[in-house]
Amino acid sequence: TPKFSGGMFFNGQFRQLDFGLNLRGAGGFKIFNVVRYWTDRTDDPSNYRAGFAPWTPENKSRTTPRALAQGSDNTRFLSDRWLEDGGYLKIQNIVLGYTLPSSILSRFTGMRDMQTRVYLNMQNVHTFTDFSNWDPETLGFGNPLGRGVDDGFIYPNVRTISFGFDLKL
Repeated sequence: TPKFSGGMFFNGQFRQLDFGLNLRGAGGFKIFNVVRYWTDRTDDPSNYRAGFAPWTPENKSRTTPRALAQGSDNTRFLSDRWLEDGGYLKIQNIVLGYTLPSSILSRFTGMRDMQTRVYLNMQNVHTFTDFSNWDPETLGFGNPLGRGVDDGFIYPNVRTISFGFDLKL
């Protein structure tokens, strides 16, 4: 559970242009990264992630211990080695819109009071985080009570880009 969470929404308008920006974030919590356990535990030589480099006399890594046999301290499931900072700041939504002048519309439609707005809406644009997996907003085991556990079975929030029209008669 995050120690703090919050969000901000900015919006504005300049002549016919309008925009909106929604930011959301949370911090002060850890995530148990089960996915990293499966790819970094060193007892299965065929299951490493790209760029995996355990400690060797030539590579004195301070983040990845040397590879040891199964049952050693490096392969234990219940270890704080798999805990990661879950804090994030997410660009949740960006909206850009343009309201067409009513004089242009009245020529084509014959209606004087008709307003049309064209917009672009982008959701889940980017997440700033140090968490090594897809998304720190994960539900472990596909269960709302599984917060704080990333088991890799839930896909991240989808990035969506949509276009639209608002008509006001």
